[in-house]
Amino acid sequence: MKKIFLNIGKGFDQVLNLSLSISLFLMIFMLVIVTLGVVLRYFIGISFPAIYELIEYSMLYFTMLAAPSLFRSDKHIKMEFLVEKVQNRTRAILNLVTTTISLVMSTVITWFAISLTFDQFIMSRMEQRVLNILFGYIIMAIPIGFFFITLQLLRQVYKLAFEFRNLKK
Repeated sequence: MKKIFLNIGKGFDQVLNLSLSISLFLMIFMLVIVTLGVVLRYFIGISFPAIYELIEYSMLYFTMLAAPSLFRSDKHIKMEFLVEKVQNRTRAILNLVTTTISLVMSTVITWFAISLTFDQFIMSRMEQRVLNILFGYIIMAIPIGFFFITLQLLRQVYKLAFEFRNLKK
């Protein structure tokens, strides 16, 4: 059973690596497209309003695809100044409680984001701007990102609970 969970964990890590690679590609894409937009606008006098819309959508997808990897590597924002001043047992309890609360919040956000995204697809709501994209495609990054964050937080809660159990011995 433990081997199955290890293989699932490795598979999930591969998915997170892929999402991080896609977010890196999006960062490079945004850099190139902003530079192109500036050069075309100020030196040649040509403006493409769709560039700014693409950048907005890319920023959303970049954020939502990169965030789960930050949780995996434990590089997200934490209040360490408070946690560092307490004993190991208290620190373990605080970490477990805050991560569990984050897991619950992330699960709720994932549920509502999935529901909202499906509603947008069902209603066929279009984003009435330059590119005229279905709104569901734009916000689809949110349930995907939060689903991965939820799974990563679930892994962290399991790991922290195991560490806390071993700390009691």
